[in-house]
Amino acid sequence: MNPNHKKNKLIKWIFAAILLLYPFLHVNVGIDVTDTGFSLGSFLFEPQMGEEWVLFATYLANLTGTILTRLPFGDTMLGMNVYTSGFVSATAFIVYAFLNK
Repeated sequence: MNPNHKKNKLIKWIFAAILLLYPFLHVNVGIDVTDTGFSLGSFLFEPQMGEEWVLFATYLANLTGTILTRLPFGDTMLGMNVYTSGFVSATAFIVYAFLNK
């Protein structure tokens, strides 16, 4: 096997690992400037929402948030940051894998 081939393969794996782990780097640090009380409240009380929340885009976001909230530690800010960072990480890796082919 060519040494350059081994080096290129190693670089690809390292870059993929960075893409997967980088979103988790500062998951417990910083400030969230979004309206977290509203968003997490919407996720927690999704079954009691009225008909105005049935719009397609809002419904999908609230349904995803509701599912994440029901996971272990999903009802905490740290847990929600970890789970949403997982979405970012997975999306980045899927794009990388698709473009790398």
